[in-house]
Amino acid sequence: MKLAGVTRMTRSASPKYPSVRNALIGALAAGVVGFAYDFIVNDSIGLIDSASVAVVAFLGWAIAREIDPDYPSSGPVALAGAGLLAIWTHPHLLLSAVALGAVRLLVGTVGGGGPTTVDLFVLVGMAGYAGWQVDGWAIAVIIVVGIMVAAGPKSWPWALAAASLATAGALLSSDRVDPGDESARILAYPVLFIMAVLLALPITTNSVSDIGKRPLDSRRLRAARILAAIAVAASAVVSDVYGLTNLGPLTAAVFSAAIAVPFTRRQSSAL
Repeated sequence: MKLAGVTRMTRSASPKYPSVRNALIGALAAGVVGFAYDFIVNDSIGLIDSASVAVVAFLGWAIAREIDPDYPSSGPVALAGAGLLAIWTHPHLLLSAVALGAVRLLVGTVGGGGPTTVDLFVLVGMAGYAGWQVDGWAIAVIIVVGIMVAAGPKSWPWALAAASLATAGALLSSDRVDPGDESARILAYPVLFIMAVLLALPITTNSVSDIGKRPLDSRRLRAARILAAIAVAASAVVSDVYGLTNLGPLTAAVFSAAIAVPFTRRQSSAL
């Protein structure tokens, strides 16, 4: 649906929508490229690795759709970027899936009456798992904030439980990464800072939730964009800069949404 020059994206993941079909085709293409790379460069046949590349590419598109819902062009850019990062070094699939769920919770793209008790139990577990990962503590923050925003008056005990479990996971985790090449980290910091500033700019949205087709809250969307950028930056601070690829889908989505800001803000100001 076109709305004054802005495309309202469907929230559904059904292949009946052209955008979803294109994303699935793009993800499959990324998997084929990954397979060819392994076969030609590494002289190996990595079917599992190729499938992983395809999933990672799709996750990049899906996260970009969450943090830049009105502008579908961000999705293919994130899909390509996530696929390339996955070919270079395979990201953490489960943590990336948790990142997608965290962003969806905070933005409110699911809709309905908010998370159920079962949902909240799952979210607390997700926060604990994210906190356990060296690159995931900022994703746990997104979950905690998302619970407070989405769950209403009953949120505080659940948010506290999520924060406590994430903190315990971070304290007990023995997974640490060698800081690695400091020069590469120094080069990455200005780029991450610029992305964070761009995503912190005010934003409006015309997209709606999956359930109930409720208009998305621009304030929640902006908060999700800021915290997603922080999560990517945090992965460079606490680990090797190449640890950014552990969050490859999130990294690609944040990058694609950030580079779209000058174009989308011009479009919005014309409305």
